Amino acid sequence: MTIRRLLALLALGSLLSPTPGLTQDTTSRRSADSSRKVIDGNITIRVGTDRDSTETDRIEWGRNGVAAGDTVRGDFVNFFGDTDIRGVVLGDAVSLVGDLTVHEGAYVQGDAVSVGGRVRVTGGEVGGNIVTSGRGTWREGDDEADDEADDADRAATRDRDEPHSILGALFAVFVAMAMLGVTGVIAAAVIPQRLDTIARRLEAGVGRAFAAGLILELGFVPILLLVLFTLIITVLGILLIPFAVVALPLLYAVLGALGWFATATLVGRGISGVQGADRGAMMRSVVVGTVVLLLPFALAALLPSWGGGLIALAGGVVWVATTAGFGAAVLSRGGRREG
Repeated sequence: MTIRRLLALLALGSLLSPTPGLTQDTTSRRSADSSRKVIDGNITIRVGTDRDSTETDRIEWGRNGVAAGDTVRGDFVNFFGDTDIRGVVLGDAVSLVGDLTVHEGAYVQGDAVSVGGRVRVTGGEVGGNIVTSGRGTWREGDDEADDEADDADRAATRDRDEPHSILGALFAVFVAMAMLGVTGVIAAAVIPQRLDTIARRLEAGVGRAFAAGLILELGFVPILLLVLFTLIITVLGILLIPFAVVALPLLYAVLGALGWFATATLVGRGISGVQGADRGAMMRSVVVGTVVLLLPFALAALLPSWGGGLIALAGGVVWVATTAGFGAAVLSRGGRREG
């Protein structure tokens, strides 16, 4: 960093954070010794360095630049915005946190620098170095070629990373299938009769079960508020409020899980043709149904270009299945009552 640039940044820092105790006499002596600062809309800094004493550095904020026909007899520094150089800069052109563009007919005698952006040279001339710590540099007069190169780089990166992302997504789907399948097998082994009752209740009226589940899902917050209001009116009820806050969501989760496994059982029966309420038949049906219901997620992983639509389809299938099963579980009182 040159001495003139350091002085410019120090002058900016003094404006943003004035040093306590700095007197007017001290400021006058420093101004007489090294630099003169004028604040009038822009910040103009005249620095007495090894260059001609008439050269002036300019510091700007936001989107700014040097207009065509204008000449900056020093460095041009712009903070937090894109910089457009259309005129002449006899020093360095610097853009901090923004792109720097040297347009056609412009001339930068020193360096063209961008920190946090890119340097674009589109027909202008840079006498010094082009320095960037951001997204790279556009080659002069070759915008189309640069765009094609960027597209090729992105395509190569996508082709390289795509197999790994597909395998990762498939692995996640298989893990979900395994976890739900194992949990469903345990449920079918422990409470096969209840799952069979919920499945038959769902089969008897899918629309009614779905409507009941949807109403209960939308009414979760009102139901919770009603329960809390009922408990508040008694001293004993106030003590039960923490229990109710935990118990109601837990009840929803248990009934939703039972409904999901009952729906998977019903789907598995339809696919495999295995009927009956014995443990073995229930376990096979719930595994087959779980795989079928989650199959759209696997297809979304295998077809990334169709991923968004397939994921939306899979999510819709899972939600409908869970809502209908939840409603059937509530209507059958957790599988205790026949339809």
